[in-house]
Amino acid sequence: SRTRAYRRAGRLMSAHQFAEFSKRYAAAKPSRLEHQTYLGWMRDFNSLIEAANPRLRERVRGLVHNFPPFVRAINTHSAFVVGKGARFQSLVVDDQGKPDLKTRKKIEDRFRRWMDKASVDGRSHFYECQRLALRQRLECGEFFCAFRSPKNPGRHPLALQFIEPDRVAGGLEVEATRLDSIVWQGVEFDPDTGERFAYHVLKEQYPPRYQWGFTSIA
Repeated sequence: SRTRAYRRAGRLMSAHQFAEFSKRYAAAKPSRLEHQTYLGWMRDFNSLIEAANPRLRERVRGLVHNFPPFVRAINTHSAFVVGKGARFQSLVVDDQGKPDLKTRKKIEDRFRRWMDKASVDGRSHFYECQRLALRQRLECGEFFCAFRSPKNPGRHPLALQFIEPDRVAGGLEVEATRLDSIVWQGVEFDPDTGERFAYHVLKEQYPPRYQWGFTSIA
């Protein structure tokens, strides 16, 4: 009788632990809106990756924002890799090959002023941009950043604009900018050499929502 009670208590505890386990990994569960028919045998490996990307990104994002061990892992990795951020140091020398300290100071001061408003909207420091790039790579597997010129004439002529990986998309509906290239998952490249020529970004309008049409960024 006592053995039977222990076994019953063990089964109840296991069921309770399994329920808690399922709650913690809720972001990894398949959605009820997902199609459950898999035709992997009809597709090549790259096509499977393309089809699975949106679903995998959403699941990883859910885990990163709702599952504490993932949050801790992202923050720890960011602190280890980025830390206080990459620091610029000028190595300019004069005509005799000696360190030109005066010119170095001017260059480094100018770079530090650029770092204060490195993003195209002027709201993010260069160190914040580095952390954002790392987080996007960890969450989505990739990140995209374009060099843009701010429209404000008082700003520096070059800035960084981060683009959500979800906006770099498109297949047969996107026209390539060259005759010898193809577009796959929003990236235009040479099929023979793999050389990349442009990225096709889905247009955005406000209120924020994606619309049909792509912009080509070389």
